[in-house]
Amino acid sequence: MALVAMAVGFYAIQWNRSAYLGKSPEQIVAMGRDKWYAAYTKKHGEHTRAMCDAETTYGDALKNLNDRALRRLPAARRAFLESARYHCKQIALRGHEVGYAITGGGTIWNPIFASIHPSVEMLIAESIVNKPMPMVKMKSIESRFVEMDETAKKAFPEMTEDSITEFKKAFNEFRYQESVSRKFVESAPEYDRTRLRLFIHKQFEIAIAKEMIGEDAQTQ
Repeated sequence: MALVAMAVGFYAIQWNRSAYLGKSPEQIVAMGRDKWYAAYTKKHGEHTRAMCDAETTYGDALKNLNDRALRRLPAARRAFLESARYHCKQIALRGHEVGYAITGGGTIWNPIFASIHPSVEMLIAESIVNKPMPMVKMKSIESRFVEMDETAKKAFPEMTEDSITEFKKAFNEFRYQESVSRKFVESAPEYDRTRLRLFIHKQFEIAIAKEMIGEDAQTQ
């Protein structure tokens, strides 16, 4: 226990408050993601860089607390959640890249990419405490890929040949990463599967980019 306390204390010392509006990780997380975002952008401005930094710094704060909590878990559980963090980051990144390619990119996507960090850490935080999940009916993975392909084809007339090539590359990488991550999810304890599946399905919504082209996004 003493060694754990020393490790937690050392990690906490490394926190540089000057980069986080003078606040500790506990204070930032207690504010909540939305209030922190509002406070940060009020201080630094409503521009793309500040939006990205607001998301990143909230993710940093939550990761700080999560890492401390993970050290207190049994080794097997800690290893599982660290793997979940990796898979969720990868599947989110690949999904965002598909959405970026479909819409032709732009700086509007920078905060969306920056949102991966806090979104993943929120999932890890909920998994640490095993927050209850609602019963949710989800579409099949293959049907999601069909939706993604159809959405992209609608955008093809407005895309350059290079953009279409970029989309196809991103699509294949997302498909591959999803298959790898899905194997990890299916091997997860039953109470973790729904949470991880929902996270992956959310990445389909971003990849299909319905919000970006004015259609309604459905998560179920």
